[in-house]
Amino acid sequence: GSRGAISLSVGSGNGAGGTLSADDRGVKNTASFHSFLRSAAQVAQSTGQTAFKASSEKAIAPCSDLDSLTTGSWNDATQSWAPSLCLHNEAVSSQFPSCLNNKTIGFYGDSTLRNIVNEMLKLGKVDGEIKLKTWGQAPDYTLGGGKMPGDSSRGEIKMYWTPSAYHQQPAQIPSRLDRDDVAVVSIGPWDMGTYYKGVTTWYLKMNSLLAAAVQKRGGKPLFVMNIHNLYPHKCEGDDVRICQQCNTNEATLAFREALQSAVECVRSKGYTNLHLIDPFGITNNTFAMERSDGVHYDNLVTRMEMELLLAAVCLDLRHSTLNG
Repeated sequence: GSRGAISLSVGSGNGAGGTLSADDRGVKNTASFHSFLRSAAQVAQSTGQTAFKASSEKAIAPCSDLDSLTTGSWNDATQSWAPSLCLHNEAVSSQFPSCLNNKTIGFYGDSTLRNIVNEMLKLGKVDGEIKLKTWGQAPDYTLGGGKMPGDSSRGEIKMYWTPSAYHQQPAQIPSRLDRDDVAVVSIGPWDMGTYYKGVTTWYLKMNSLLAAAVQKRGGKPLFVMNIHNLYPHKCEGDDVRICQQCNTNEATLAFREALQSAVECVRSKGYTNLHLIDPFGITNNTFAMERSDGVHYDNLVTRMEMELLLAAVCLDLRHSTLNG
């Protein structure tokens, strides 16, 4: 539940890391605190490069959960993600368009989610070349979307601009949050930089934001995208300095753990229709790093993030370690 300070287990979900205490100063504590987090981040990064190598065992069965789907490596020859111990191929992903034809989905978040939604619009062939707006403005903060093609289709995608926990929130803006079949939230990088107020303050705000959103869902699923890996040395654009200073490995790990804690806290109150989706495994590697601008990824990596989301939405796959 709500806590004045949180204890964060720093790691990537694959065994790296230790335990730290984060107060309202967030990741800006002491020199030793920074030293510890740098060490944890280096271990996590190293682990991400080695633990996700393809297994020598032949993968024969489709992935049965999101943990196995996100454990693997990128195949340079095919330019595709290859899980180590299970299959995720065209036969699996070919199910996604028909799934989209039968669902209304609302997206609430930032530009990392916007890129995923753009890939989904292409997959669903929504009105040909439709693109979302870059920003959303009051009163409804919509970026756009569209209906799936076909007279018999009821599928529709719509996105709302809610990039920060401290400003417009999913449950507070005019939307279909209470009516859509599926809702997806992705918030993080803006609050690590431009709107930074510390890790604990953000945890408490995300806790209340998610509680309000999931209550409004009335039992229908609400998916939360955890922060994917960030590469500050690849930052580009007008905000390079903020991007480089605020999106460090230490900060990424701390904010990721805070978001996971917020989801766990809300779920512990009985809202088991709230689910965390973690794309860290497919973005914590050299292949993804080379296709990153520091915060976003190219269409190859972004499409795999979309397929991870659709595996949860359409195939009911979950992270057994995160949503137990």
